[in-house]
Order: sequence, then structure tokens, then C-alpha cells
Amino acid sequence: MSGRTQWRWMMDCAMEQDLRWRFSDEEIALTPSRVAGVSAEEETSRVRAAARLIADAGVAIRVEPVAIGVSIKFLQRFFMLESVTSVHPLEVAPACLFLGCKCQEQAVRAQDVIQSTFKLRTRCAEFPEGEEIMVADPRFFDEKQALLKAERDILRVLNFDLEVRHPYKYLYDLVSSMHGNQSPSNNLISKQIMLVAHCILNDSFSGTDVHLRFDERDIAAVAYYFAAKCIPNCELSSGTYRDATGARHKAWHEFYTSDMDAVEKIGDAIISMYKQDQEKDQRQVPAG
Repeated sequence: MSGRTQWRWMMDCAMEQDLRWRFSDEEIALTPSRVAGVSAEEETSRVRAAARLIADAGVAIRVEPVAIGVSIKFLQRFFMLESVTSVHPLEVAPACLFLGCKCQEQAVRAQDVIQSTFKLRTRCAEFPEGEEIMVADPRFFDEKQALLKAERDILRVLNFDLEVRHPYKYLYDLVSSMHGNQSPSNNLISKQIMLVAHCILNDSFSGTDVHLRFDERDIAAVAYYFAAKCIPNCELSSGTYRDATGARHKAWHEFYTSDMDAVEKIGDAIISMYKQDQEKDQRQVPAG
């Protein structure tokens, strides 16, 4: 098998595995939680709170964004098969982060995961920054046992299927192609687009369910579009420009032959996410 043939075979296998974890609107409307009588709003609130816990704890212990995204995808997949009434998402979140780091071969100690997530989970009036838990604390052993048990439960529910496609690589290839085949680190506009688009993708994992519903290439294309719109002097290719040789430059949505209906839905979900965050911030601003 030639190198190119092997690469295409690996890509086809990854695509097939990813399709197994892509859900329709009808399937999302009939999750185990909905069947158990939990409202859509309550289920979404619980799962997204756990996703934010993963994101915040991951940043605190310097986990790479890709590993954080993979961890949140494990969480979302888990609750497509299990109800939030049988296990609280906040109890599963630390194990998802621990497992996601393992899958991305990022060395993270169980102790760091436990301490960071425990601190975030225990924020209250008495402990505004959260409570510290030391290894010598009797509660630490219980937390560690709960982490390992939850990890086994995740592996069982997901049937050890830990293959995850993420949008970051697709974003890099798209930006490189759209801006002169230069590495984004060597091109100022490309670098700016990558920074903004990365932030959008990071937020999309914990603030939307688009990674359960759509192709990661389409999500990367939407993140690129929004990021490019934010960068001054950055022109999006419309697909009509031709260079001196007569070759036509592809439009941004043609690079991965994106499904425009999916692109529109992804865009709406991301816009809605930021609008909700903005409204939440406005409600928290004290009057007067």
C-alpha cells in the first residue's frame, strides 16, 4: 500500500467512525434524559455547565485546546447514551478531561485534574475561589476513586470508541490555502485569523452542540469565516477571482465543499451562543 493510499484509507476510516457519533435533530430531541422527563433546557444547562468545568479546569492546568475539545466531545457523546438523571454531568466531567488528555497523549496527573475540578466545583460564598483539596485530605481518596470509576463508565458507555475528529487541523489547512499556502505563523493576517478562529472553536465546544451534529470541516469553515470578518483588510474569496494564469481561486466554503445548509445552522448556533453570553453579562452588571 502506497503512502498516499494508506493516508486515504486512514481518512476514510476516521470519517466512518465520526459518522457513528453524528446525530440528527430527531435523535438529539430523544436523548435518554428527554425520555426520562428532563426538559431540553435543563439537560442543556447541566451538560454545558460540565463542559465549561472541563474547559476552565483544562486551562488552569495548561491542557492543550485540542485535548479540551476531545474531552468535551466525550462528555457530549456520553450523555447521548446516558441520562443526566442517572449520573450528574459534573461527576463525569473530571474523568472526561483525564481521558481526553490520555487520548491526545498529553501528560496530566490525576491529582492535577482532581484538584483543579474540585476547586471549581466548590466555589461558593464561603470559598469564592473554590476550596483547595490536598492529597492528605481524606476526601481526596474518594475523589480519586470517583474519577477512576467514572473513567471506566465512560469507556463502557462509549464502547471504547475513542476516535475523535476535531476542527483545528482543518482550520489550519483552510487558512494556509486561502492565504497563499503560507504557514499561518509566517503571515500576519493568517496568524490573526487563526487566533480568532481558535477562540471561536474553543467556545463552540462548551457553548453549543454543533460537534455532535455537523462535520468538523464545516465547523472549521464557519470559524474561519467569522474570524476573517473580524480582521481588518482581510478579503474573503468569493470564488470569482482569477490569477494571471487564469486559475480560479476557490471560495472559502468550496475548500471542503461545505454543505451550505449546515454552514448556516452552525453559524446561527455560534451567534446564538455569543448573544446568550452577552445577555448573561448584562444581567450580572449591577444597576446604577
